[in-house]
Amino acid sequence: MIGYRLISGPASEPVTVAEAKSQLHITSSNYDDYLSTIAIPAARAHTEIFLQRALITRVLDIYYSRFGRLKLPWSPLQSVDQVKYLDGNNVEQTLHPSVYEVDDIAEPSELHLAYGQAWPSLGYRRNPVTVRITTGYGNASDIPPDIRIAILLLVGHLNENREMTSPAQINTVPHGYEALLWPYRIQEF
Repeated sequence: MIGYRLISGPASEPVTVAEAKSQLHITSSNYDDYLSTIAIPAARAHTEIFLQRALITRVLDIYYSRFGRLKLPWSPLQSVDQVKYLDGNNVEQTLHPSVYEVDDIAEPSELHLAYGQAWPSLGYRRNPVTVRITTGYGNASDIPPDIRIAILLLVGHLNENREMTSPAQINTVPHGYEALLWPYRIQEF
């Protein structure tokens, strides 16, 4: 994998402002903007990077330098939507789905050559192979509860510690956060 580009999503966050306010025992709306635009998205992004998982459904283009056993990042995979490539004349083509198989049991999922098929020749540009995938658990209710709780713990930590350090004590992300997430973390990639 060379890199990826977000095409669409996520359309929502894994936890709501109301859930975060309940976790933090906040009753006023003074912090709603901070929670909705900074703390919750930051906690989601940090959690996704730690897990190597997309939480809410999104569509990504993944770029590769060649065909082969292609690992598809950001589990759980919902679908491989298309595979495009630059042919020997540097003209974009769409690979027919009969040429490849998707192993969606593996984490991360992988795209393999189907039995009896051959990969086409590629052009001479960078990133000649693009795989468009839809990934993520779905919506917030589809995310395992312990991941959502971990996000709420991190939102609480971000709310209480708005500076890099504190003169009285230095606080780190609570250990409970990682303990809740380790069973879902993808180790290979």
